[in-house]
Amino acid sequence: MTVIEITIGIAIGLLWIRLLTSWRLRNWRAVGLAIAGTVAMLAAALLPNPPRGLVQAGIWGLVLWVFMFRQELVAVMSPREYDFVDDYLRILQRLDRKQRVRNERDPDVSVREYETNLRSLEGLQAPPAWSQVKTDTARDLNRRLMMMKLRAKPSSEDLRALDDQWLVVEQQFRDVLKARAGFWTGWPRPIRGRDA
Repeated sequence: MTVIEITIGIAIGLLWIRLLTSWRLRNWRAVGLAIAGTVAMLAAALLPNPPRGLVQAGIWGLVLWVFMFRQELVAVMSPREYDFVDDYLRILQRLDRKQRVRNERDPDVSVREYETNLRSLEGLQAPPAWSQVKTDTARDLNRRLMMMKLRAKPSSEDLRALDDQWLVVEQQFRDVLKARAGFWTGWPRPIRGRDA
């Protein structure tokens, strides 16, 4: 194996790693572009040596450029929806991180940080498809905030009920995400007749 073949193999691997590690790219359009780019890079290997590397590098650069900087070209949701989901997940990750590393010395600080994150979530402008997810998430987090403010120690049954409610919210998020950004979202479907 030559250095060029190894380099092309690494380039193709990096392309697919980028595809598989980004939730925004897990759809038929991005996978189709990755397959087309991979096939084109392998087909370019049949070209004579001087232009071969340039053509392969150009194809790789173009596909990677789309995956890194112009994801809207293969997107299945609007940029507003992608931004909402990113912000929503970022806030929930901050809340989760704070919950794991609570400041036990000063519970007031924990409550203020939690409330700040909750207000950030409530301040998000949810696209119509996501408004119920945002509302239900904020309602559940507000329940938890009230318990924190009251300094109530919930019983194991109360904790189980809170966890069950949170599982419903998480499932609702996953269902909307699957409906809006699932792999086959936007796949062209033939329409039968005028009434179909």
